[in-house]
Amino acid sequence: CKHDLEDDFESRYAELGEVNVAIMIQFVIDAGLNFTSPKQKAINKLDDITNCCRAVLDAFCEEDISRMQRSTGLLAKALEEAESLMTVSDPKNQLAPFFATPFRIELYEKVVHLYRRMLSDMYLLVLVCADSGHGDDTHPDAANDEENSSILSVLVLNSDIKRAVASIKGELECVGAALKTILEHDTETALEEKAFRDLMGRKIHSISKDHRDRMIASLPHRDRIYDGFLPKGISNQVTSGAGLNGDVHVRCTVAVHTLDMLHTRLAAIQAKIISEDVY
Repeated sequence: CKHDLEDDFESRYAELGEVNVAIMIQFVIDAGLNFTSPKQKAINKLDDITNCCRAVLDAFCEEDISRMQRSTGLLAKALEEAESLMTVSDPKNQLAPFFATPFRIELYEKVVHLYRRMLSDMYLLVLVCADSGHGDDTHPDAANDEENSSILSVLVLNSDIKRAVASIKGELECVGAALKTILEHDTETALEEKAFRDLMGRKIHSISKDHRDRMIASLPHRDRIYDGFLPKGISNQVTSGAGLNGDVHVRCTVAVHTLDMLHTRLAAIQAKIISEDVY
């Protein structure tokens, strides 16, 4: 009877051991299949940053100041997360790189720094488009909506500004695709992907002084609002000063210079990417 009991314990322990081993194997397999390296997380975060930048510009074109504010908040959060990944994605902290080339951590850090500057530019763009805080105290939401519509309409109705924003959006997509391509490239072979060739063949530069001056000259002045330039009802809101703290022309001028700075930041990112040795 004692011998039978010992045999029963042995079989039970053997069964328990098999279950534990099976669970461990399943855990290892799941971890391997679902594992995302710090490097890939960093690259994915740059995609999030590009999407947030595009969302700010889309909201600008749609005259949606609330969405612009939300999108800049999401961009700030994405940048914080991107900066937190710098240390863990550094190839110096990689235990077994095997045959992969080191992650281009210096390029990543420089690009995130330039995106951080773009965030400052977008904060300024939101600031010049947003309500100054004055208006009808009895209906603050309505007053804010009217003024935001007024300021953004002044900007969006300008054909030169619309073209400038469309150009920035195109450059943003081109830079984002090329950046992802070069950061994911981990072999000592020539980089031939279309996204990189497109960036190499694209000239990103700031708005010329003459073009910028023409854009500014076409904007409404405090004492020079052209009939028919603005939608019905907006001209009176803009010129009345009720709810506007300062000259509309000044705000619009700052917006033009801010868009110019976004071009400049993207040109700097392009230069960083092109200067990389891609074998």
